[in-house]
Amino acid sequence: MGNVRHNFLSILCGRASTRDRDSEFAAMGESVAGIEAGWNDLQRRISEAIQELPPDDLDRVRDDPQRGKITGRELMVIVASHAAEHYGQAQLTRDLVKSRHSG
Repeated sequence: MGNVRHNFLSILCGRASTRDRDSEFAAMGESVAGIEAGWNDLQRRISEAIQELPPDDLDRVRDDPQRGKITGRELMVIVASHAAEHYGQAQLTRDLVKSRHSG
């Protein structure tokens, strides 16, 4: 969620962001409900921020500290691809855990 939060809210929408990337990988002991609530809140915040962008803002070139010059559209594709990669990793991990417990 930290990658999505940083790239959409900070880089794409220009909102202030303080990112502690290392802490994003620390186990926090949250419940599934807590993680779902955080994800739902992030989706709402991103939706609101994107709706406030001017119509042609996705074509505007931004300075991304990690990637250099990039348009909003390019950034959205990169973030979606990155999320899809993690989704696939999560599915694979789930399947490996299931296979260990099924026999």
